[in-house]
Amino acid sequence: MRQLQQDFGDDRLNFNLLPPYAPELNPVEQLWNFSKDKELSNFTPHNVAELNATATNLFENIRHDQSRLRTFFKATPLSWNPLTIFL
Repeated sequence: MRQLQQDFGDDRLNFNLLPPYAPELNPVEQLWNFSKDKELSNFTPHNVAELNATATNLFENIRHDQSRLRTFFKATPLSWNPLTIFL
């Protein structure tokens, strides 16, 4: 990463050091919270296979919902642009 920063760390890339554990900065945490608290809040599977199928279906639907995915990124206090690299 240091070599990459030396080679391209100009106006084209922004490097941001992240703390070792910061769930509030991780868009995936937003996805998990949405899944647990909103979509699956009252879901009680009968077995692991049902849970797997339901979760897989949910994530496939979210995967194709670009506006929803953007909200997970916007919910973090980080500035996001296509050229940002987080270390």
